[in-house]
Amino acid sequence: MKRIGAALIGYGVAGKCFHAPFLTGLPSFELRGILVRTSKGLLPNVRYYTDLEELIKDSVDVVVIATPPESHYSLGIKLINAGKNIVIDKPFTCTASEGEELILAAKAKGVLLSVYQNRRWDSGFKTVKKLIKSKALGKIVEYSSRFDRWRPERNVGKWREQGGPGTGVIFDIGSHLIDQALHLFGSPQSVRANVFTLNPERPTDDFFEITFRYSDFIAKLRASSFVSSPFPHFEIHGTEASFLKFDLDPQEEKLKRDGVFTESSEWGKESSDRNGKLYRMNNGKREEVIIQTENGSYQSFYEGVAAAIHGGGKTPVPGEEALKVIEMIEHCKKSANSGTEIFCK
Repeated sequence: MKRIGAALIGYGVAGKCFHAPFLTGLPSFELRGILVRTSKGLLPNVRYYTDLEELIKDSVDVVVIATPPESHYSLGIKLINAGKNIVIDKPFTCTASEGEELILAAKAKGVLLSVYQNRRWDSGFKTVKKLIKSKALGKIVEYSSRFDRWRPERNVGKWREQGGPGTGVIFDIGSHLIDQALHLFGSPQSVRANVFTLNPERPTDDFFEITFRYSDFIAKLRASSFVSSPFPHFEIHGTEASFLKFDLDPQEEKLKRDGVFTESSEWGKESSDRNGKLYRMNNGKREEVIIQTENGSYQSFYEGVAAAIHGGGKTPVPGEEALKVIEMIEHCKKSANSGTEIFCK
């Protein structure tokens, strides 16, 4: 099957660590060019575009936008109108209205629009998804997911800490946690959120806690830049059992360290000491069951993109699903600003 010609816009952490390794490491793709300010020290044997128009004129099949969120709409609409298939790194857009416009434009042009919500393919989340589907926990009554970090000082070089549209931990980490909850459970009935700036030197938020209320259970999401201790990444309680999973997926660390993806059965595999545990009562005694963690597989996203472009599969994370995340972020900010529960349509 013909390899898919790809171009990449942006070569910061997202472009270098989360996109280029798969565009160069998967046999379905050929990374033909990168639009970036300078090509010094970057990938060899790849064309470097000087401006967007030069990229548009090239005969690439898909363009990956790995730039700060404020540019996603402007770049996306130009590429769609030029007839290009596009992948946009999360967060999709800075506003729901921008996302709606991109979706309508892509449909009108008949091109693919997908959003890189890679953490649907995290090892821990894949394990949680499998457990819930198997009903091993019984009926879910409480789902909690948190993604804390120790980053107390402001990093002025990061887009997420610049202030302005699309910045802050709620657009960064929140995009992942909200997407995972919506992927598992769909839209909630209501949202209540606190969104804070704990470090006054930061011009944007660095902490959030969100509660999604469904008809018969709740989902709680949290992220902070001031946590240095171990924490349960997932904590889920059901009528039959509970599940706790510490530690984060190893793929990000490996991609940042090595900068390459290699197809292997060991890719995304966690060591056995990082497995989660299921807790249940058996004849009045608590029983612990070790649950083997599924292998993480960020490559599955791009394999899905390839299948969709070749006409044999559904678009992974279509724009409509990514739009729901941006709408929920807007609900969260409205709830935080008003101190009230926001009811969803």
